[in-house]
Amino acid sequence: MSDQYFFIFNISIISLFQIYLIISYFRKNIKGKAFENLLIYAVVLPFLLYEHFSELNIRSFILTCSLLTVIGHSFVGTYLNFYFKSKTYDRYLHLFGAFSFALLAFSILNHIIPFMNESWVYTFLLVTTLGITIGVLFEIAEFTHDSFSKKMKCQHGLTDTDFDLIFNVFGSAIAGLLSIFIFL
Repeated sequence: MSDQYFFIFNISIISLFQIYLIISYFRKNIKGKAFENLLIYAVVLPFLLYEHFSELNIRSFILTCSLLTVIGHSFVGTYLNFYFKSKTYDRYLHLFGAFSFALLAFSILNHIIPFMNESWVYTFLLVTTLGITIGVLFEIAEFTHDSFSKKMKCQHGLTDTDFDLIFNVFGSAIAGLLSIFIFL
């Protein structure tokens, strides 16, 4: 499939889900969630447009995984309530999200600052630490959300946070291993 088809596919999928969620939350008078999804859409759509029309050239596989992570959070986890219906969904989404965003972050950094180092150890460690760092930042965002939110909590105690961090490490390490074959 060509890059043009992946671009149209990715734009269509994220638009379909996010617009549906925004309208649905407004109809249910849950304005906070509508705004959250509008914010997600306002970040993802311009990024996809920039990536396509610039020389960024992120692999379609990485973009699609990143979009699946966003949809996994906003639609499956939050809207379909899998964060509360399943004990393991959040953990596996952390694994997949760390995997996806580690590869995405490395792709962006590699475009901005081309890494001339062809060492597989260096690539593995850089991608893995990028993913772990992004995972920690997500945990800080969840903590901040919970600190200011009176209704819905993202974290369900220290055990939940520990499992999230462990699965972030696993996802990041898998991304690090895969990056050896993708980027070298």
